[in-house]
Amino acid sequence: MDKNSLGRRKKLVDAIMEYWQWLDKRQGKRLSNNELARHFGVSPTSLSNWINMMRDPAEDNLHRLADKMGPKIYDIMGVPRRLSDEDDLLNEVVDILSDPTITAEDRKEILEFARSRKNHGAQQPAFGTT
Repeated sequence: MDKNSLGRRKKLVDAIMEYWQWLDKRQGKRLSNNELARHFGVSPTSLSNWINMMRDPAEDNLHRLADKMGPKIYDIMGVPRRLSDEDDLLNEVVDILSDPTITAEDRKEILEFARSRKNHGAQQPAFGTT
């Protein structure tokens, strides 16, 4: 294993352990390895391999970790962040709006819908403010 892989795996272990401690406090009890693996949606063997720095997470498991721990996992592992469903949808809307064959009426309808969603979202409190 090269020095970069070792450093990356060490950072992954540190992030998992930090998350595990946070989750323990939140749950009010110490989670077992099996419970943590179940929380992530991965096998206990996979979790053990990561904690013991034997393997990197496979792509699907990396996405599962990011779903729970946040996108910093992609940064730790040195891979591009996966777009959220909302980002995918936004990119699709941008592609549609830049299509020269779209009618002015369709463009107007899409923009009105986007504005209504933006205004609806503005009425919602920001995460962590309540």
